[in-house]
Amino acid sequence: MAKILVVDDNAGNRKLLVALLSRDGHVTLEAADGLDGLAAARTGRPQLVISDIIMPSMDGYAFVRQLRADPQLSGTPVIFYTAHYHGREAQNLADACRVARVLVKPCPNADILHAVQQVLAGVPESDARSLTGEFEREHLLLITNKLSEKADALAAFNARFAALTQLNLDIVSELDPDVLLTKVCVGARSLLGARYAVLAVAGDPGPFFATSGIDFGGKLPPQPEIDAGAMAHVLAEGRPLRISDPDDHRLSVGLPDGYPPAGAFLVVPLASPTRAYGWLCLADKIGADGFDPDDERLLTALAAQVDRLYRSDQLLNRVYSVMRALNASTMRTRTREALCNEACRLAVEHGRFALASIVMLDHASGGLKPFASACVDNEDSDLAWAVSTAAPDHEALPARVLRSRQPEICNDLQDPGCVVALRDEMLERGFRSVAALPLLVRGTAIGCFVLFSAQRRFFDEWELRLQTELAGGISSALASIDL
Repeated sequence: MAKILVVDDNAGNRKLLVALLSRDGHVTLEAADGLDGLAAARTGRPQLVISDIIMPSMDGYAFVRQLRADPQLSGTPVIFYTAHYHGREAQNLADACRVARVLVKPCPNADILHAVQQVLAGVPESDARSLTGEFEREHLLLITNKLSEKADALAAFNARFAALTQLNLDIVSELDPDVLLTKVCVGARSLLGARYAVLAVAGDPGPFFATSGIDFGGKLPPQPEIDAGAMAHVLAEGRPLRISDPDDHRLSVGLPDGYPPAGAFLVVPLASPTRAYGWLCLADKIGADGFDPDDERLLTALAAQVDRLYRSDQLLNRVYSVMRALNASTMRTRTREALCNEACRLAVEHGRFALASIVMLDHASGGLKPFASACVDNEDSDLAWAVSTAAPDHEALPARVLRSRQPEICNDLQDPGCVVALRDEMLERGFRSVAALPLLVRGTAIGCFVLFSAQRRFFDEWELRLQTELAGGISSALASIDL
């Protein structure tokens, strides 16, 4: 076994190599660049050096030159292990420095250990050349080219980052959800240089879609299905899809007839923490055979930002819509019954609930009594009363809410741990989640607003915020009527 010096400015790469060599029984030394590596070599006297090429302070070529110039270290064998190695100039420089082997990252562990074993066993090195002025010229040319490549990559990254920042600034202040999604569709295509883009969501009250970069000859574009073809897997799994076949520009992801064929697609889901409700699709990256992992990460990050803004806009619009209608009802109605029936109707029509009810505290009996309801299916109205007044008392949501004056939620009725009265009956009717919110007048709980949804985990943070606002509006309206 031997003492081996590992020189690499990437700490992760260095640690992986050290771990591999240590497992093989070697003693290892570490250095972060050529300058530190030279000091470590002079102190530790390794039997082998494994070095990267492009490093700060002193690159691999300059490091090996200094090593060869030191009489006590000149015979130390060196292996280049780098991702930046190609071309005749690089080979000439490696030969001139008497580098024993050149391994290109990533490299199988077995190949690394085999190269180490060969070099330590004295397998002949590359033919040596004198370090002349020609070396200086080739060295400078190679390093300059490498730095130029890095500068170009950095410039491209900065340009893309600036474009992403501008797109975020453009959409963050947009309050219309449909306009927001249209801007995202156009901006995403420009950001990644796609030939065209399509965005679709299962909106409320109906689906919404937008396109960019497609000429339909003045006709309306065909509406894509949210869950057609490969799009169904994107929605079901909530994960991006990236496919390409440069030789076949007839790939299909589920877009309808009339959309241009393409040889590459990148599709990311538009999703909340609980469900995917749409997707953003890019077709054919201009100047490339397909989309790369960086494109996928960038578009996924943009989709996450869009989700937050889109749901926020939807929340605000629903709050404004319901509260405006509720305020108008307050001006028209003179009784609690009329107001509560109107509130339940608004919850069903604007809030996407299948059933809404209000129960009030009966001061005479001390119990609860049904007061108002609205539903999509009239057959469900009896369930609202049954759930509201179900016994035993500790399982009835309204009774628990009136005691605690806090919302009570069962976000998955299929979960056996969800203890609510008439759970089986609710599941049989197709309901999957239920919430009850207190109606408070001057700090006193006078009733309960109960909402039923056919969707599991419907009551996330955003939805609960909306319904709490609505319950507060109902409470204020009831207080106004009392006055």
